[in-house]
Amino acid sequence: MEYTPMEKDVLAMMQRTDFKNLSKGDVISFASKIGELRPEVAILHSSQSLLD
Repeated sequence: MEYTPMEKDVLAMMQRTDFKNLSKGDVISFASKIGELRPEVAILHSSQSLLD
């Protein structure tokens, strides 16, 4: 999946290359930027990591 510049900024901030396999700490960091992400990215990857 290609990420938007804002999404790439969030990944850079979290020192990650994608939104897969996020830890609870990652989710907390990610949550502060969730309003700036596309819904399909935020919902899909957040819900996947919470179910793991």
